[in-house]
Amino acid sequence: MSRNSIGKSGLSFAVVLFLLMALTAYFLSPGYPAGENAGVCLPSPSMWHIKPMLSWGANLLLLLVCAAGASVLNRKYNFVPGTDLMLPAALLILVGSVPADLQRISTGTLLLAVNLLSMGLLLGCRQQANNTQRLFAIGSLISLGSTVQTAFIPFAIVYPIGAAMMKALGVKDTAAYIMGIISPYWALVGLGIVNPLDFRIEWQTGLFTLAPPAKTVFIIAIGVAVTALWGIILGFDNAIRLLKANVDVRRANRIFALLGIVALLGCIFKFPDMPAFLPTLFLGASVQLANAFSLRPTPVSPFVPLVLIVAYTALFILSSGFVI
Repeated sequence: MSRNSIGKSGLSFAVVLFLLMALTAYFLSPGYPAGENAGVCLPSPSMWHIKPMLSWGANLLLLLVCAAGASVLNRKYNFVPGTDLMLPAALLILVGSVPADLQRISTGTLLLAVNLLSMGLLLGCRQQANNTQRLFAIGSLISLGSTVQTAFIPFAIVYPIGAAMMKALGVKDTAAYIMGIISPYWALVGLGIVNPLDFRIEWQTGLFTLAPPAKTVFIIAIGVAVTALWGIILGFDNAIRLLKANVDVRRANRIFALLGIVALLGCIFKFPDMPAFLPTLFLGASVQLANAFSLRPTPVSPFVPLVLIVAYTALFILSSGFVI
């Protein structure tokens, strides 16, 4: 279980490759052809008045912090057995394959950060304990995110379900979560920052809502389909292998799987905002990939990570618009 599949050198390579992708995306890639929808009452991150270089740098730093945070979270709760560095390395390479999430501060990066923070709070919940503060904080984070992008809304259902899985959702906890959902909007209206009449939910759905459809969008969609395919296959295999794990590890993995499923459904049913869901989808897939290496009794061939690196580097090149 403590076997290293990539080690520190593998993580270092992933970081360097991620930085090269980020630099290329900012200086050379023309960008994603579809803009982000606004939030319920505030403009989306793409409309924030931040200098381009500063926005790119902040986004880059936040993604690196998210990868480190995923590793720290795993060391604390051990949902991927062992101390391998496959999880942060895979997350960086997968996220780096989509230029739209690298060029500026993006909803995808913010949603990934909020989901990691919320997972940290949720995994700290305990049965027969006072979890109201944790669930209030989770509800507030999701709700605050929804003010700037409606892609946050589907994830509001993940955390009460997760708390129920952990036997940590009582009446008070449910009330605290609902109050957390309400509180950001209550504050914005009370402070006079927004008017309730300005509330709206823009929810364009389906593959054909983009007119005309851009080639880069469909290339990214192919990447999503491939990621979902191997993520689901590994997820079923890992679920069987995790039957021998303790109950906390199984619950954590189920919640991460639920996050990935919701992100995948977001990519399908909120297609124009697909980049907003991708980093969270990649988080779920990275957990499955890391478990696939960690749970097997014999070492996995290093050819597998190499294939993934080549495949997602190719996805980055194609979706950057260099060759189409």
